[in-house]
Amino acid sequence: MTMLYRARLLSSAGPDRLEEHPDGGLLVEGGRIAAVGPFEALRAQHPGAGLQDLRPLWILPGLVDAHTHIPQLGAVAEDGLELLPWLERYIFPAEAAFADTKHAARMAKAFFAEALSWGTTTVAAYGTVHAEAVDAAFQAAERCGIRALIGQVLMDRNGP
Repeated sequence: MTMLYRARLLSSAGPDRLEEHPDGGLLVEGGRIAAVGPFEALRAQHPGAGLQDLRPLWILPGLVDAHTHIPQLGAVAEDGLELLPWLERYIFPAEAAFADTKHAARMAKAFFAEALSWGTTTVAAYGTVHAEAVDAAFQAAERCGIRALIGQVLMDRNGP
């Protein structure tokens, strides 16, 4: 089904330019963005499209997180420690749990769902030292439709 969303819209007009449409339209066909522009123009071109009026909300381009760690989802906002004690108390145990591939798959699914809920559509993420956990993260990313660059974390100092 073709769907037209109406909202205040910010879109990428090129690699170094954004375009604002105070009364914008975003046309979605087959789950993909087909057109962006002034609402009235898109409505005239696609009169049979379903309509969802989201005003006064904004539609923004997807956000990119260029540095994140999948196993650290459960430690978000854990504070009050220097780096090494924080790693030892929260992060190393969280990463060790990723030896269980089923746990890793559940956490990766939750991680990507959370990222998408924040408007993040692309991530560059660290996994753990467990190859199967990283494979599970790639599978979870593909299933939920997020773009992901995922690397296996490698450490040779101050780690378990």
